[in-house]
Amino acid sequence: LITSGSGSISLTGDATNNTNSSSTAWGMQPNDATIQTVSGDITLDMTGGKSSSNSRGLALDSQSIQLLSSSGAITVRDIQPTGLTGNYNGLYLSPSSANAILFGANGTTVPSSSSNVVIEADKAAFVNQPILFNTSGTVTVRPAGASFSSSLDTTLLNIASTITGLTLGKEMNTQDITIGSAVSINGPLTVYGGDITVSGNIDTT
Repeated sequence: LITSGSGSISLTGDATNNTNSSSTAWGMQPNDATIQTVSGDITLDMTGGKSSSNSRGLALDSQSIQLLSSSGAITVRDIQPTGLTGNYNGLYLSPSSANAILFGANGTTVPSSSSNVVIEADKAAFVNQPILFNTSGTVTVRPAGASFSSSLDTTLLNIASTITGLTLGKEMNTQDITIGSAVSINGPLTVYGGDITVSGNIDTT
């Protein structure tokens, strides 16, 4: 999905009323996808099924996606469905290979990016392979509500050194946050959480 110029892209996937209660009901599960605008915003609002035993808004399971813009804001929201009777498991990003899930610039069709990237989900899992944030803007991973509903582990977030600010959580977050790999960025690192575990070198300017 590609626009030209400053055209923005907004995608909504809402599985709230999916009646499946015994297995998955996800708002969106893309594979080998590219969502690209020259300089516009990209927004994904995804909601899982309210009855599902495995409700997620956005899930990639050994799959790939690129969200590309040279300067527009890139926002991904994983939304807990209203009237939940099943089990909300939240955002799930598991790339098919290292950096196969990418935000910002890919170095070819979008050579560079200054986009601010926001990931918003009450639960978020980043697993199996690194996920690349390649921009000179800011990166924020925060809950949709006041606090995450489970701990956050950012070990597999591959944060480019050009990032000008990294924020994890928000002020009212009580869940634990683990920074399990080295972070070197061109700006401040702000973390809000219960227990904060740092297992790699931190270099900020």
